[in-house]
Amino acid sequence: MASRMTKTLYYYTPPDHALTNLREGHVKVSSFAGCNDPFELASFNLRKGARYDDRRQFRARIRAWQRRQERTHGLICFSKTWRSPLMWSHYAGDHTGLCLEFAFDEDRIRPANHVLLDVAYTTDRIRQDTVPPDLDRITSLRQLKTLCATKFSHWRYEREIRLLVDLRAPGIVHRSGIHFMSMGHGMWLKRIFMGIHTHHPLESIEEALRAHPVPVSQTRAAFSSFNIVLQKDRRFWKTRKTT
Repeated sequence: MASRMTKTLYYYTPPDHALTNLREGHVKVSSFAGCNDPFELASFNLRKGARYDDRRQFRARIRAWQRRQERTHGLICFSKTWRSPLMWSHYAGDHTGLCLEFAFDEDRIRPANHVLLDVAYTTDRIRQDTVPPDLDRITSLRQLKTLCATKFSHWRYEREIRLLVDLRAPGIVHRSGIHFMSMGHGMWLKRIFMGIHTHHPLESIEEALRAHPVPVSQTRAAFSSFNIVLQKDRRFWKTRKTT
């Protein structure tokens, strides 16, 4: 199943739809416009031309370009670590959600036109003097990274790798205005980490995983560092009711 191109990445999720997504075996694909960074698809400098009219027309063409990309591409944001207390707080409902460990086979996702991009962090906007080509016409990973995987340096704590998703590919489900990517199309669920204050008891998680069981682990705050670690003694695992 796996190849030499396999990567292990982590997906933080709040409790609201976590069990439903596990039962359905899919992960939500975010739109660029729906992300919490207002500079998605706009990490480049838009001050082209000396005259105001030139700059205004250029920005209008960029906005049209952004709308085109929204129709064909989305993204799923992963981290290189499950141990970050900030990530648990910001993306897993203040430690009440879950963190899902996935194995990615890049040899399997590439034929579907999905691309894993290691996010670049910078302090300066990138100069862009022309409207870029549409994302599905770009073959250079460097250019894709510049256009849709470059973020302000203050986001560095996320240690993000994002999956650029072709919304027209097999395994992409469209439901109630939301796109989902099915697990198994180049990414496989390997393990689940329960947040310190998880809303979901172990029994509910295991029930949701009945079709594809994987190991489930409880987390806790470390005793000697600012990391999240595993709670190995099952006597202290959370048994809260599902909310």
